[in-house]
Amino acid sequence: PPRSTLFPYTTLFRSTDLAIQGDGLFAVNTGTSIAYTRSGNFVIDAAGTLVTQNGEPVLDTAGKPIVAPKDKPFSVGPDGTVAGTDQRLALVAWPASGLTRLGKNLYASPESPTPATGTVLQGSLEQSNVDMSVAMTDLIAIQQDFALDSRALSAQYDTTGTVSTLGVLKG
Repeated sequence: PPRSTLFPYTTLFRSTDLAIQGDGLFAVNTGTSIAYTRSGNFVIDAAGTLVTQNGEPVLDTAGKPIVAPKDKPFSVGPDGTVAGTDQRLALVAWPASGLTRLGKNLYASPESPTPATGTVLQGSLEQSNVDMSVAMTDLIAIQQDFALDSRALSAQYDTTGTVSTLGVLKG
């Protein structure tokens, strides 16, 4: 679903770390299809291509891999324009029908992408939207519920076994 609230950003000052402020997803080429991600911890590979941590090329608005300029530092403007090139990062909007999880922070969309309204923050990464204290509290509650259910099933099993044994003795 679209982000209704913004999550905090961590500023790392690595030129290839990119975050999207507001609505949007980065487009990447998996080799078999186009996928989408908000995970902007990119690197420049040996060929000079901007890629994900798993090596998938990050795409521009024309569907081509982003190639870093050879003679200048890698720089991206708020609109996704890569300085020293004629490329602009493809930022696509969250599809209304939702996304399908592919794994490795990648998602597929059943819809054709539409342009996003978010802006790019260079040198920053979006932090997790998980509150660890809430997640741990929920995990403990689930674990306690499981333990109680397990004890109830064990008691039921013992009761059934006792009744079966009594039936054999009387028969």
